[in-house]
Order: sequence, then structure tokens, then C-alpha cells
Amino acid sequence: MSGPRLSASSLTKRFGGLVAVDDVSIEIAEGECLGLIGPNGAGKTTVFALIAGEIEADAGTILLEGEHLESLPAYRRARKGVARTYQRLEVFPEMTVLEHLLFAQTAHRGSTGVVRDVLGKGRPSVDELGRAEAVLERIGLSAQASTVVGTMSLGSCRLVELARALVTSPKVLLADEPSSGLDSYETRDLGELLTELRETQGISIALVEHDLTMVRAVADRVAVMDLGRVIASGTYDQVMAVDRVRSAYLGNPT
Repeated sequence: MSGPRLSASSLTKRFGGLVAVDDVSIEIAEGECLGLIGPNGAGKTTVFALIAGEIEADAGTILLEGEHLESLPAYRRARKGVARTYQRLEVFPEMTVLEHLLFAQTAHRGSTGVVRDVLGKGRPSVDELGRAEAVLERIGLSAQASTVVGTMSLGSCRLVELARALVTSPKVLLADEPSSGLDSYETRDLGELLTELRETQGISIALVEHDLTMVRAVADRVAVMDLGRVIASGTYDQVMAVDRVRSAYLGNPT
């Protein structure tokens, strides 16, 4: 594949008089991790929502492996290979961990509905079960496969979200603060997992994260947003040396 796997160019989104995303452009290569950081309200999560198709951009283009996604609804973008996790936890409390992964595969194929059940195809296939079990093993949730998610800790629910995204074999993973609720050891393990996924499976990752230690360890490149715009991009050390970044993101030195 020539060129970036994911390319978002000149994205703009307004909510009334507020410009939440202002002419933002990012690119991610195959197997690359881009860290997207900045203060609260900078527009990072809105960029993810635009790429995933959950909200419509006022301007800009989004290409996945050269294919335009702008006109596609969220579910079709997901089937093309765009998966995401959420800043605000999005799980089904009454379902088990394994059921989350099986449902994700069914929805990804577009095979839900009564017709499937009438034809006796409502049960998961051997392949679906095997794929779900393999992902749970990789994430470290095998022992909790039958656990109802509503009884689990916030940190464990974050891992369920990640596993649900990975079971569809995405090309691009939009990870929105995946370490939220995890302790330092769990965060380290998560960073190692994300690195393994992109190195062994070629998954491209966009990472919104406030834990800068994790960003530095995982991201190949970093883009810093403030007030809806990208104000710096480069390696972690390069962007952290920019005065505007220190002022907007880290605060003015005392």
C-alpha cells in the first residue's frame, strides 16, 4: 500500500458558533501509532467522532486506504475497518464479556435479525468463538469471559471495550483514553499490548490519552491540539519542546 492508511484532511466541525475542530489534518501509516494529545476541550474526541462517522463534518475529507469515507454511515465505516473505544464507557452492563465480543462480530458482519435465528444461525460459529477467545486471551480477560460486565471494575470494562474493538480485526483503531481507570501496572501492560498489536498485526492506532508516559512509550508521532486546531506535530520530545505546547497543554512554568 502506497501512502497513509488513514488520511483526514482539513476536517472542520462547528456546533453553532463554536468551532470544535478547525481545519485539522492527520495521517497514520500502516502499523503506526499517532498520539493525539491536548487539554480538555481541544477537539480530540470530536476528531475521532468525525473519522468514525458518528457526526458529520462541515468540511474535509477522510480516506481509508485511498477510499473516501465521508458519505458512509458509522456502521459501514466500521465494516471497512475503523474501530474505536470511547472516553465515556460504552458497554452493555447486562451482557457477559464473551457476549460483547460475539455480538460485535455479528454486528460487524451485518447478520443480526430474526431471519438468522429462524434459520438456526443465531448461535455463534466455531470460528467466532475461537476468535473471541483468542482476543480475550491476548487482552488478559479469559478468566472473566462469563462475567457480567455490570459487575466489573471501570478498568476491566475499559479492557472489554478494547477487546470488542479488536475482535473485528480493524485496520484502524481509534483509542480514546483507554488507560482511564487503569492503575500504573495495567497502563504499562496496555501500552505493551498496543505496541504488540501494531507490530505483529499491522493495526494503525490513533491514541487520545492524558497519560503522557504511555503516549511517550507507545506513539511514533504526536499531534497536539488546542482550541480545535493542531498546534504542533512530531516526535514526543519535539512537540514537548514547543513553547506553545507547554503553555496550552502543560501550563506556563512558574
